[in-house]
Amino acid sequence: MQNNKNLNSKWSIGFFIQSAIYSVTVILFLIGAVAFIGTSKLSHDLDFLRSEITAVQSSMSLAIDSLKGLTTQVDKLSEAENAYVKLEILQTKLLDNQQSSVDINSALKQFADIADQNNKGLAVINTATNKIEKNLLLISGPYQGLIDAAQKIDRQSMLLIINSFQMINNNRQALKKAEGNIKTIFRQLSLITKLMHKVTITEAMRKDLVTVKKKLRPFRSMLRKYNKTYNPGIKLINANQMIKQGAYIVELSNKIASNANILAKDGIIVALKFTSQSKQQIDQQKTTSAKGNVILAESINLVKNANNSNQKLTNLLTVNLKELGHSLSIIPKVSENISNSILGMQAKVSGDHSGKLDAVKGRAQQAEQNAKTIPILILVICLIALGLSAAIIIVLRRWIIKPLARFVKGVQRVTNNDLTICISEQGAIGELKSLIQDVNLLVNGLNANVHDMKDAGEDLALSASKVNSASIKTQVALSHQDQITSEIVTEIDELTGMFKTVAENTSVAVQNADSAEQAVQLSMQSIDDSVSKISQLSDTMRLAEESMQLLKKDSDDIGSILTVIHGVAEQTNLLALNAAIEAARAGDHGRGFAVVADEVRLLAQNTSNATVEIQTLIDKLQANADKGSTTMAIGMSSVEDNVAATQQVYDALDSTAKIVDNISKVNKQIEAATHSRISSVEDISTKLREISSYTQQTSITADQNVEASHDLDITSNNLKQLVERFKI
Repeated sequence: MQNNKNLNSKWSIGFFIQSAIYSVTVILFLIGAVAFIGTSKLSHDLDFLRSEITAVQSSMSLAIDSLKGLTTQVDKLSEAENAYVKLEILQTKLLDNQQSSVDINSALKQFADIADQNNKGLAVINTATNKIEKNLLLISGPYQGLIDAAQKIDRQSMLLIINSFQMINNNRQALKKAEGNIKTIFRQLSLITKLMHKVTITEAMRKDLVTVKKKLRPFRSMLRKYNKTYNPGIKLINANQMIKQGAYIVELSNKIASNANILAKDGIIVALKFTSQSKQQIDQQKTTSAKGNVILAESINLVKNANNSNQKLTNLLTVNLKELGHSLSIIPKVSENISNSILGMQAKVSGDHSGKLDAVKGRAQQAEQNAKTIPILILVICLIALGLSAAIIIVLRRWIIKPLARFVKGVQRVTNNDLTICISEQGAIGELKSLIQDVNLLVNGLNANVHDMKDAGEDLALSASKVNSASIKTQVALSHQDQITSEIVTEIDELTGMFKTVAENTSVAVQNADSAEQAVQLSMQSIDDSVSKISQLSDTMRLAEESMQLLKKDSDDIGSILTVIHGVAEQTNLLALNAAIEAARAGDHGRGFAVVADEVRLLAQNTSNATVEIQTLIDKLQANADKGSTTMAIGMSSVEDNVAATQQVYDALDSTAKIVDNISKVNKQIEAATHSRISSVEDISTKLREISSYTQQTSITADQNVEASHDLDITSNNLKQLVERFKI
């Protein structure tokens, strides 16, 4: 692998282009140097010939015509110098072409930097995708198990307090059901303990779980103890303790369920946040890829321009070589003409200049030899240059242009979201091969990320569906709870009306008791008068008998009223039990209402006991009234026993007066207690309306949860559509 990297770094695109430019430049330089040296030597020889000819010009008047022809031929040789100037211009253009190669290398380096940025962006997308997958797994697995266990604990604790009330109402199966619910709660607590290794919960929730576990065993013992107790007083105390303990367990269970829902909601928020970050990274990746495509297109244009420049330079080089060859082909003819001119001049020159003419002849021969050698040497160098140029063009076309064209097509496929086919590396070398390999790694990474995002979108849609279903169930349960609360408020209002009716009836009973007391006082006064007025005994006895009948009737009316009060007390007791159950379901918001319901139940029990005692007194009163009637009947038949009977009647009336006084006091107490119960029931109604308000607020929150789950479903669909843009 290291050898391949060294080979790629050695045989790079810049190396080939620079080598081609440097080779052509060296060849042109050699051609120009050979031409310059040859023309310099020819020019030097011609200068020597001019000097020698000038020296003997005075004596060679006959050779003037020949020298004019020689000058014309020398002027033709200047065309070779013009060809050398053109070669220098061609050398300047080759240097410009070298600068284009440097620009191409710079553009390719920029493209490599953009590829590095793409790799970093893909690494960030991969990390965000892994976090999304982890959060979605938590939401669909441990979080869902935690929510289900917490909600089951909440439901079972509510059933547990209902079982407690059933035990108070002497339901034999309640204890068995309560122990089953306690076992279920223990199992759910164990399940949550196992899930704590996968899900991080708050310290408050951990403490609540430990507290519930600690409170369940004493509560179970309390239920068993209550079931074995037969003393009503102790049972009442144990029942109050059970209700308070059960309400506390329900409150803790409600807190645990709320904390579990909050944890799940936080997980969903984190998943949405990482999804948004992934989308931003993908947008940035698209922008970077677009920039890379622009730079790549510019690089391709530069390469095309460089190829065009090389082609133009090759054409110019061919034309200049042809011109230079034509100019050099004239040199032998010029040299031959010069030789002929010199031979003609030698024949005409005097003896004094013969030595100089011999020297001129030698230099002319040397110039002729140089004129033959230099064109051949330049022609060989030009052929080598042509062969080298053809080889460079073939190499550039095979190792640069064709692989670069395949690379452009592959990048266009990636730009069109086609990730199924990688770019071919055939024929690529150097930076281009490394670039193709990096782009293939980028395509494979994008393909894997799109697959992962597709799976994550499906999991996210499934989680959104589950959250939506749970929110709808919660909404239905809250609606049902609100309906039940409204029904309880209606029943409480009816109970308030009944209490007011009882209060009014009790007031009437108090008035009747006062009337009975006044009648008894009158009867006692009549008995006092009967001692002195025996003549009026018969009338007085009749009045007393009528008064006794009235008293019996009034006592019967009081008994009927007490029957109504006793029935109201029992209904109040049942309503208080139902209110305590609903308060336990309400959690923290129903704790105060549970205390009020307990007090109402105690007052109802006291009222029921008082009505039993009053009924006993009324029964005694009716028995005494019957005895008085019997006594007065005996008095009517026997006047002699009138005094004794009258005394008995007096004693009976005295007892009746005391009983009536007690009845009046009891009725007043019932009236006061009834008014107090009315206030308590009105407070219960107020608390229930508050519970109804809280229930409505919770229902609104549930609606918001449904909307949030719907938004989550929309987000998952958008993610799915984004993934479907790619061809994988």
